[in-house]
Order: sequence, then C-alpha cells, then structure tokens
Amino acid sequence: MDTIRTQMVIGRDATSRLQDKHVLIFGLGGVGGACLEALVRLGVDHFTLVDGDVFDASNLNRQILATEASLGRSKVEVAKERALAINPQVELRGYSMVLKDDFSKFTDSYDGVVDCIDDVSAKLALYAFAQERDFFLLSSMGMGNKLHPEKIQISSLYKTKVDPLARSLRKKCKDAGLKDFPVVYSEESPKRSEDFPKTSKPGSLSFVPPVAGYILASVLANHWWAEENRADESEG
Repeated sequence: MDTIRTQMVIGRDATSRLQDKHVLIFGLGGVGGACLEALVRLGVDHFTLVDGDVFDASNLNRQILATEASLGRSKVEVAKERALAINPQVELRGYSMVLKDDFSKFTDSYDGVVDCIDDVSAKLALYAFAQERDFFLLSSMGMGNKLHPEKIQISSLYKTKVDPLARSLRKKCKDAGLKDFPVVYSEESPKRSEDFPKTSKPGSLSFVPPVAGYILASVLANHWWAEENRADESEG
C-alpha cells in the first residue's frame, strides 16, 4: 500500500514501524469499523478482529462496513474483506464470537487492545484481561443518542463526566480494582426523540460513532509514537 502521504507527516521510519504493529479490536460496528479503517489506511499490518454479530438494515445509517450487500453477513468477515481491499498485505485473524470472559484464543502479544463493544460485563472482562497481560488498553464509551461529534473527548475513565456508561463503568472498575486507562467519550447529554419510548434502543447518527473510531485510532497511534520518542531519548 502506498503510504507516502503518511510518511510526509511522521517520517519514513515511523511509517515503516507501523507494519509490525498488531491490534486487537473488539466490536466492528459504527465505532470499531471506523477505527479499523483508519488503522489499516495508516499502515498497520496485523489485526485480530472480534465480533459475534451480523449486519442488518439498521446499521446502514452509521456503520462504515455496512452496505446492502453486507446485510446478513458476519461483521468479522466483511471487515476482513474491507481491510484486504485497502491493503492486500494485511494479516488478519477473525473470531465471530460474542465476548464473555473466555480469552483463551487471544494468546498473541498485542500493541493495542481496542474496546468498541456495548455490553458492560463484557467490557469489564476485557479490561481485566488487557490489564493482566499489560496490553495498552483504550475504550469507547457510549456514542448513542448524540448529535455533536465535536463534544467527543479523550480522557481516562476515572476522569470522565456526563456519560452514563462511563459513570457505571467507573464504579464497577474501581470495585474490581482495575487501573485507570484512556477512553473516548462524549460530554454531550444524551438526546432522544419523543417519537420513541424511553425503553427503546439508543438511536445513532451517521457522523458521531465514526468520529469516535477515528479518535481511538489517533490515540493508539500517538501512544506508539510517544513511546518510540521516549525510547530514542533514553538511548540518546
């Protein structure tokens, strides 16, 4: 894949090192699909992808991997095809599974673990797994019922505010003794149309979840570059 435009920003050496990175992504919907897209186009060459869902018509309004042709198909398989269509050199492992608490399949060493799932208990299990293995962990909070992508923020979980999912996770993570870690979240109060009952699933717009996914990719990449800069300085 031609990465000359990336090289013009971060240099040839940093771009070349991206080829060795291996990222584990859980969830390939509106947030995770955009995160994968950004990392593939950046030049990352190794991915493990996890999602037990298939695409349905309700995904078409916001998920970059969702098309009429993908309806009814595994999100993992569609994601793999998309990544290879961008860069045929990408190496991919995919697991069409619903995450619970069994991480026995994930034995590689990962340069980043990205959480883009909605289930609270699954998130907690994933956080514990990543911290136990000392992987760099980052997570997306709730992006449903939001109108303003410009209100998305980068923080650590324990410093978040407004976001209801983050509030719940803060308490559960503290109770479980988990360390703080970076998250992408929105400081916008959730909005819901009066046309639908409060008990209905969260709504979502085309321009909010993908922005969160791109920001996750940015946080991960900038973490790598900061680590490399610190290593260079210590050697110098």
